Amino acid sequence: MAEATPDHRNRFIDALRAIAILIVVYGHWLVAVVVVGEDGMTAGNLLDVEPWTQWLTWGFQVMPLFFIVGGYASAASWSAASDRKTPYRDWLADRLRRLFTPVVPLLVFWVVAANLGLAAGLDPAVLGLASMAALVPVWFLAVYLLMTMAAPYAYRLWSRHGYGFLAGLILLAAATDAAVRLIGTVSISGTEVDLVNTIGWGNFLWVWGAMLVMGFAWHDRRAPHPVGAAGFGLISLLLLTEIAGYSRSMVGVASEGLNNNSPPSIALIGLGLLHFGIALGIERRANMFLRRQRPWAAAIVMNSLIMTTYLWHLTVLVLVVGFASSFGGFGFTIDPGTVTFWGTRPILWIVLTIITLPVVLMLSRFERPKRVAEHPRVSQQMIGALCIFGGLATMAKYGVITGTGFNWPAALLPLVGAGLIGLFHPAATEAPIDQTPMIKSAA
Repeated sequence: MAEATPDHRNRFIDALRAIAILIVVYGHWLVAVVVVGEDGMTAGNLLDVEPWTQWLTWGFQVMPLFFIVGGYASAASWSAASDRKTPYRDWLADRLRRLFTPVVPLLVFWVVAANLGLAAGLDPAVLGLASMAALVPVWFLAVYLLMTMAAPYAYRLWSRHGYGFLAGLILLAAATDAAVRLIGTVSISGTEVDLVNTIGWGNFLWVWGAMLVMGFAWHDRRAPHPVGAAGFGLISLLLLTEIAGYSRSMVGVASEGLNNNSPPSIALIGLGLLHFGIALGIERRANMFLRRQRPWAAAIVMNSLIMTTYLWHLTVLVLVVGFASSFGGFGFTIDPGTVTFWGTRPILWIVLTIITLPVVLMLSRFERPKRVAEHPRVSQQMIGALCIFGGLATMAKYGVITGTGFNWPAALLPLVGAGLIGLFHPAATEAPIDQTPMIKSAA
């Protein structure tokens, strides 16, 4: 695969995608604080326990950069499909199936594990917390599915209106933030309506959509100057966090009310610009390095495993914690923030990596779904994607346990959506959708 890669390919995009996901994985393993003591198990977040660590999220929160890279890949993929006269129906079907197929084993695992746990008499509250923690990563897939459906239409708007379209998305995000933070609640017919849980969720579209459009600009060679982008991003972050009262943490923390992550705030746009500028600044040197066969082959290998790694890394952590708890909490009895705690974090990373690797090697084949004989209609695919979105978003927020029982609607909805997007249609050929799965934007 490395030898077959064309010289004109921007290899840095693919390497950046893999690196970004690995940063997310090890960042989650860093901030997850579980302590098993005489009074039982307590689970928390290092960002709450040690507030100074919130500054670390300016480096570890790379989802804005991942959406920028996704925008680049979508622009490249759709442009190539348009040149080949590939209809939107076929393009969408291949991308939806490639995105969602790796999620299916994870959902099946938690359906079986949660129901077996309930049948064995395990505490539903504990099972619910475990599934909620393990399924946090699927929120990204839920949002990214919507971004994928909208990408060709958004790219058309970008091509027509340029940075005016990007500015519009940022203004919508800022207006949503202002309504959520300055107004908070409104009274409608005597009923108090919380704007965070109504219009606030619109920022999942405006903020991440803005990141997608930045990726379009990168693909079309209309990206801003690296120093300008990084400088503007850094200054806006400092103004928002030090003067405007936004949280310094770029991920959600329990110690603060309105955070930057759920729903996303305009601070994430500033962070995205900061990372975007840095990436643009090192792009040329990175591509020169990636022209060497071994580094590029390593990037290909990482990309062929990366989505499975992302989806399963917290499930592995939950299982390791559960196993350790049955042996008196071995390895999880250290108070967070101590010298011993920090000294043992690398050991935890190594242990979790060793356990995660065989899981990933076994399940990564789902990242290469087979072609199907015929793709469903566009309307059917969109309904299916919305079903997947609804189920994944619900599970990411609440887990798979509601009260004392299993949340069957949330678990079955994505599987219904999978059927609608054609995931279970007979394969047309033994070849996967893309023989070089990481080279998605050139497919």
